[in-house]
Amino acid sequence: MRLLDRLAGGLRGAGHRTLLEGTLAAAALVACADRQVTLAKRNALVGLLSAAEVFRGNDLDAAVQAFDGYVDRLFADRDSGKAAAIKVGK
Repeated sequence: MRLLDRLAGGLRGAGHRTLLEGTLAAAALVACADRQVTLAKRNALVGLLSAAEVFRGNDLDAAVQAFDGYVDRLFADRDSGKAAAIKVGK
């Protein structure tokens, strides 16, 4: 069992969405750490979202668009974007 699936163990319904949003925000923070969001980083995210059982049933395109939103915000204003991404986890 993958780590993400184990962490999400008891989540159902809306809890999956919260985990997805947190994952996307964290992935954007990591991807932007070196200020380069490469195709390899995007493919890694898509692979994670496709492989993790907890994310199955979510719209992959919408998830990638949400990731792009976090990335855009981080590039536009790093401090504000970082604060917004961290707030998702609270």
